[in-house]
Amino acid sequence: MSTTGHLFILADHIKLALLERQRASSALAAGTSLGAEADSQDGHIARSLEQLNEGIAALRTEEDRLRSAGSEDAANDIDDSLITLSKQLDSLTSQFHRFTAPDPLSASSSPSSSPSAPASQGVRFRDLDTTAGDGAADVEAQQLFGTRYTDATDSAGYRDEADDMSNEQIHTFHDRIMDEQDAHLDRLGESISRQRELSMRIGDELDAHVGMLEDTEAVVDRHQSRLDRARRSLNRIAEDESDSRGMMTIVILIIILILLIAILK
Repeated sequence: MSTTGHLFILADHIKLALLERQRASSALAAGTSLGAEADSQDGHIARSLEQLNEGIAALRTEEDRLRSAGSEDAANDIDDSLITLSKQLDSLTSQFHRFTAPDPLSASSSPSSSPSAPASQGVRFRDLDTTAGDGAADVEAQQLFGTRYTDATDSAGYRDEADDMSNEQIHTFHDRIMDEQDAHLDRLGESISRQRELSMRIGDELDAHVGMLEDTEAVVDRHQSRLDRARRSLNRIAEDESDSRGMMTIVILIIILILLIAILK
């Protein structure tokens, strides 16, 4: 999986796994039963980080190939994505190392744990008939065969399935687990695409409602303009009627005055 979109989806998936790992660590510190999930998630996160690193390396190879072929635009697009993905990888790796860093008190109290710490940083295939302790075998199997991120982890089933396997069988089993992880990420990408399509539909509906509101507002404005014109017309009619009433009063008074003058003479 070396496409840019899949790598970004994988980075988001690792972020979710780290959040779940943080929740499990908090539960472990609080002494609740959820703390047992913390160890089962480390192998999955480590494998996902390794897969992200391999994908970034594959993208760099693709960028070099495109530049050699003269496709500068496509190479520049990949380069921009590589910058973002590299920063995310560094940040996610730093967060994961904070979770998996050994406790100084426990490290000082158990001398046998210090020499084995550097060896646990990488994944190495080995025959199952070695004389290593059961604890170290469980740790390596956990790092190699951690399950996908789900609400209910089943890493114990993967470890049981990996028992009594040779190096070649373990490698094949590891490839199958990574293929399952790719399929899971593909389904996650499809889900995100469906959510994006649904969001776009909701946005279109909101735009349609906004258009309807704008049309309604325009109709209200037109009616308000008509009401304003009618009010002004009524005001003018009232003013004209008032002026006419005043003129009639003046005419009547003049007639009365003329009649009085005629009578008095």
